[in-house]
Amino acid sequence: MENSKTLWIFGDSFSTPWEKTSGTHKEYVDKYNPKYHFADILHKELECTSVNNLAIAGWDNYSIMESIGNVVSKIQPQDYVIIGWSETIRYRNTIMNPGEWTTVSVNFESPPMDESFDKTHWHQECVSRDCSLTSMEVDSWIAILHHAIPNNLLNWTPTPKKYWSGNTIPINVNRPPFKLDYIKDKTDIEDWHITDRAHFHLGNWMVNVLENDDPNGILKNKLI
Repeated sequence: MENSKTLWIFGDSFSTPWEKTSGTHKEYVDKYNPKYHFADILHKELECTSVNNLAIAGWDNYSIMESIGNVVSKIQPQDYVIIGWSETIRYRNTIMNPGEWTTVSVNFESPPMDESFDKTHWHQECVSRDCSLTSMEVDSWIAILHHAIPNNLLNWTPTPKKYWSGNTIPINVNRPPFKLDYIKDKTDIEDWHITDRAHFHLGNWMVNVLENDDPNGILKNKLI
């Protein structure tokens, strides 16, 4: 269709659809039946005709970048593209499970691996990645993406502005200028993802960034 607009979403579990959640994240979905997801807000407010949400829970930034590369030739100038970048401490390897990628992170309970592997090494690598090198790496990818997708592109992250060390993270991405409610703070479920109320605010903030180029603005009449 000549006037059709597709909403493309890439990222990790903060972007994945409710029906594709797992663990305590899924427990929240099953128990509280969330009404809002930022994808729904964008779909409606931007008048998109379809949504392709390719975000996968647990993904690292390398996997996110690869998922974009796999479909970038299908993205049209009138489409909208939302990229939710993950923690830079995550990385992937092929030695744990030969023939496939395995993402490692210090906040994963137990990455799948042979018992002969020493988890200490993998976790130490995660901690050492808490530095400007990995941030500048992602920033270089974003520079490429702005040339490959010059229209209607929003790079964002829910991660803090500073490393655990206290240094500022030099990634050229947007962050919501307001506090996002976490499931663990608003329910009886110990989960670090955001609530559907937070998704509502997040979606309207994204619309404001895309349509008004105002990453620091909040649509006050939209807050609930």
